[in-house]
Amino acid sequence: MPLTRANKQALIVDIAERLKKASSVIFSDYRGLTVKDMNALRHLLREKGMEMKIIKKTFIRLAAKNAGISEPDDAALEGPISVTFSYSDPISPAKILHTFSQAHEALQIRGGFMDGKILKREEVNALAVLPSKEELLTRLVWTFNAPISGFYTVIRGTLSGFMNVLSALSVIPDRKVA
Repeated sequence: MPLTRANKQALIVDIAERLKKASSVIFSDYRGLTVKDMNALRHLLREKGMEMKIIKKTFIRLAAKNAGISEPDDAALEGPISVTFSYSDPISPAKILHTFSQAHEALQIRGGFMDGKILKREEVNALAVLPSKEELLTRLVWTFNAPISGFYTVIRGTLSGFMNVLSALSVIPDRKVA
């Protein structure tokens, strides 16, 4: 059943609200994915608090205009488009979609939005290979810990060496220590 004008307007308002609320939005071409693959991807995204919708390009352009976001370029909206909305972590959808596209070549990332700025395909892929926040915090902790750990190893090595010399001297029979 075709959508009425009122339904279309309500849909555009809904998409505009999602665009405003989302920390990042990723556009991808899903042609060639099976229904099983698409459901698996949607399930994976849903587990992380994201959602994927299939939206007409015209609605995306009108909703972006209503949301006050600059309109995505034609390359981002080439072919049938799925739109992934993330409301908390802006990098996670890029990572998930990039990883999924490695296993399923039919899925192609086209571009997206982050903080109201348009992202090209290359920028989304660059975000996807960045380390996660947890990885960066772990690296920071290891960086802070390295000098302390090194100092401990040096002190321990010196004391161990001294103890080894004393123990070697105690084993030598009839040896007088002067």
